[in-house]
Amino acid sequence: KGDLIRTILHPVPIKFIFDRHVTYFLFGMTFYALLAFVITFIFWGDFKRGLINGLEVISIIIPVVIPFVMSAALIYAVLHLKEKGIHCIAPRRIIIAGSTQLLCFDKTGTLTQQGLSLEYAQLGYFSE
Repeated sequence: KGDLIRTILHPVPIKFIFDRHVTYFLFGMTFYALLAFVITFIFWGDFKRGLINGLEVISIIIPVVIPFVMSAALIYAVLHLKEKGIHCIAPRRIIIAGSTQLLCFDKTGTLTQQGLSLEYAQLGYFSE
């Protein structure tokens, strides 16, 4: 008893594949930036100019605004949903909703019976 309330109040953390891909991307870009830094530093000759140009190359390859842009996009998605009357209590799950291909609702019997019965299905794209 109380498992439903417990899962609503304390949901299990979900590991998004998107987060893993972003991590791989950032590690790849960091490796590429460090490689470009070393090449710039070696071929420039002068220590001070090589260091400055190498750091410039790093700042060009890895934009500083990536976390800001990702957060801003998520905030924009939340505000867009709010304008349509949809209140989101877990904004990080918007990413999952964006890749959803099938959505099933079980409005009856959720608390009283096990299983799911599909009574209606409609295919296609729906606009406002």
